Amino acid sequence: MKFKNMKFKPVNVAVLGPEGTFSEIASKKFLADECINGNFVYCNEVDEIFELVENQNVSFGVVPLENSIEGSINLTIDCLREYYKIVEIYKDIILDVRLCLLAKKDLEYVSVICSHPHAIAQCRKFLKKLNRNNDNRFKISTVKSTALACKIAKDDETVAAAAAEEASEIYRLNLLFKGINDYKSQTRFIVIKRKFTDANKISGKKISLIFELENKPGALYEILREFSEKDINLTKIESRPSKRRLGEYFFFLEFEGNLGNENTGEVIKNIKGKVKFIEILGNY
Repeated sequence: MKFKNMKFKPVNVAVLGPEGTFSEIASKKFLADECINGNFVYCNEVDEIFELVENQNVSFGVVPLENSIEGSINLTIDCLREYYKIVEIYKDIILDVRLCLLAKKDLEYVSVICSHPHAIAQCRKFLKKLNRNNDNRFKISTVKSTALACKIAKDDETVAAAAAEEASEIYRLNLLFKGINDYKSQTRFIVIKRKFTDANKISGKKISLIFELENKPGALYEILREFSEKDINLTKIESRPSKRRLGEYFFFLEFEGNLGNENTGEVIKNIKGKVKFIEILGNY
């Protein structure tokens, strides 16, 4: 994605590939919002994007964090924990997800419908009805991305893909059905970059952090009470296995505020005295 009036060198941005994924669409929105020239580096997995950012092979990475229908992307949260010393969240992007059914030829040639598992889940009712109206002849299959499904459909007329409408032009596929989501859907992506200093950005409206608790009664309550007493609104909290032993978890938490605010600073200071581990992932 290039802007004609930009004179500086384009940055490399790692996204989930191949070309035509919602990750790429979100990345284009990010580049346009920031007025940055960018070249895309396509990856197969979320953790591959984190590795590229860590090794400074790219300036930014764009990964999905949560979907309004299917919830959090666990691998992204796990990677934020794994790479917290090196990678931080720069900003987030909310993208409306409108799925379409695409194929090389008409529906009568199709016997397989494939897409990313989250995309299949988001149009489950549509696919069930479509199958029922066509003698249950469609096999539903999952692949690593919506764009990969399009790539398969491009080479096989018996395969249809649930994907973004933009992908129909890239892969020269027919648009069989528009808006096949069962519900209106949004996916939130985060832009990650490498940390270059120990100082966190103190401008922003949202803070993301991770922490681990002592194994004792009321430990989580003590943390949440700190936010309540300062009238700070939590927007997300998620627990994930520590991967060290059964029953041990870390928490991913987000709240409204910025690190330059006195109340925010006091809450974080108080929390530090009540947890085994805490790390701020970004203020954006």
